[in-house]
Amino acid sequence: MDFLFFCDIFVNFITAYEDLERNILILNPKEIAKYYIGGWFALDVAATFPVDTLVESLGLESSSKELKLARLTRMYRLIRAVRLLRMAKILRLGNTGLSKWIEMFQLEPGFMRLLKLGFFLVFLIHLFACVWFYLSQEADFNSDTWAYRSSILDEDAFSQYIVSIYWAAQTATTVGFGDILS
Repeated sequence: MDFLFFCDIFVNFITAYEDLERNILILNPKEIAKYYIGGWFALDVAATFPVDTLVESLGLESSSKELKLARLTRMYRLIRAVRLLRMAKILRLGNTGLSKWIEMFQLEPGFMRLLKLGFFLVFLIHLFACVWFYLSQEADFNSDTWAYRSSILDEDAFSQYIVSIYWAAQTATTVGFGDILS
């Protein structure tokens, strides 16, 4: 994975970008490099740094909070990769796959917007649930965390996920936090 991120740095140096102010596509390699170095280059290099390999070679404890913080830069890279995969999938579907489904089911534009909103809400609820559990985990499940107070630490991962989803769905769709205290 580190190697792929490293290769991505070089790809970014030759990937054109759109200048929104002038409304043109920039193809000049020097301008592309200048734009990339002034933007995401530093974070990309930090995300590519092999923290895990360094930790193993030095014999350090990989559960320390500082090392977990150093790995957070990789989450940014993962989000970018998922976004690129999503864009590629949309482009592949293009007018053929998606349009056929819409025509086959004769879906109205209003219904399509409602369906997209529903999928977006489900995704956000999943994301909030994961972040909520992650924050409790980052605090090492001490006595101040919701996971400790809810007595779900001994439960399986699926049960913990269901409780997190319940909290996120209730928070996103109602007023207040309900019966799970954070």
